[in-house]
Amino acid sequence: FHTLLDMGVLPADTLLSPSKMNEGFYSKTLQKARQSSRGHLSDGGCQGDVQKVAIQSAKQLLKTREATDWIVDQFIPRGRLTLLAGASGSGKSSLLYGLAEAVSNGSDFMGQLTTKRGKVCFIQSDESPENASDKLKVMGALGEFHLVTDWSFFDEDKLKALQKQQCYDLIVLDSLTTLLGAGRPDGPSMNDAEFGFDLYPLNQWASQNRVAVVMIAHLRKQSKDSTTKAITIDSVFGAASQVWAASDVWGIWRLDQQQPDQNIQMRLQCVKGRTCEHGTAWNVEGRDEDYSFLLKGVANEADLTPKRRSLLAEQALELMAWSGRLWTVQDIQRELNCAERHAYRVLKGLYVEDKITRQSLASTGGRPRYAYAEKTFCTFPQHPPSRKQQRCLIIFCQNKSYG
Repeated sequence: FHTLLDMGVLPADTLLSPSKMNEGFYSKTLQKARQSSRGHLSDGGCQGDVQKVAIQSAKQLLKTREATDWIVDQFIPRGRLTLLAGASGSGKSSLLYGLAEAVSNGSDFMGQLTTKRGKVCFIQSDESPENASDKLKVMGALGEFHLVTDWSFFDEDKLKALQKQQCYDLIVLDSLTTLLGAGRPDGPSMNDAEFGFDLYPLNQWASQNRVAVVMIAHLRKQSKDSTTKAITIDSVFGAASQVWAASDVWGIWRLDQQQPDQNIQMRLQCVKGRTCEHGTAWNVEGRDEDYSFLLKGVANEADLTPKRRSLLAEQALELMAWSGRLWTVQDIQRELNCAERHAYRVLKGLYVEDKITRQSLASTGGRPRYAYAEKTFCTFPQHPPSRKQQRCLIIFCQNKSYG
């Protein structure tokens, strides 16, 4: 217990719990904390009682950085843990069944979000096999993704073995409440800070294995009208540690104002974003007939729909291709006839995806100014290149196994 306090794993004001001590909770937590720690002893052992820790410079970290890779464009990134929070009956499971189906066959999700086809596993602990199969039949799912229904609690070793065997691109877990709470009687209460500790190594494991992990979370208050209340990070049921352990948190809820004789009007919003744009809010339409969801537009008229943003990104790349010049945000804004904030977000997205390069311009005082350019293997003084230069580039790419 005191070691965990010294390591900062437990909050400083945590009190020793005799029942947790008798259950071996602190020993198990300490073991997991040490396993997930990146520090290690040097070959020469310790000097006194001081443990030597491996130190990596920011420059070294950037050299090994993986580009942001969206399994589902602008929604679910590879190598991150994403939480989807919503009240019971808000359609969380159906939405993610549709997500699993779209990724498994490479189709657009909700009509607007492009996906990268990959192998998907859906671990279902909130619904029985019969309930899940009924829902999938109504959805008209082809069943290309794997469905696991025999997990009563979260088993980190079992998940690692499953991933090593199947090499999934996307893993969906339904739900956090069951797998980490009700299904694990020897674990901490959902309101204890320790409750979210399993999610920190899960997020790190997702990053190391470049797999997208999505987990469903429930809300604190389950009143009869809770499905229509806007969601914030404070709405998520249980300790706040589970929210901060995840890379991104999305909330889904029904809107107060429903149009008569129309499908269900909903809101899907990024309420905590490290990868997604914080505050991104989409208007979604749900349909009971087949449990389908369609992205109909943006909640903020000043924002771009995902399809429009993807189009601007493609146009920006086309402008830069073989242009032989640097492009500022204002250049892209002018050429694409869009708002400056939209040009900036598009360029920022392309940059973190490693699709373009960025360099600082000469300082004129104040904040740094940047310019962007296409990312190429070599540059030619002539644009477009001559036939001889094109042939050289073709041979270069073939030698590098780029096709």
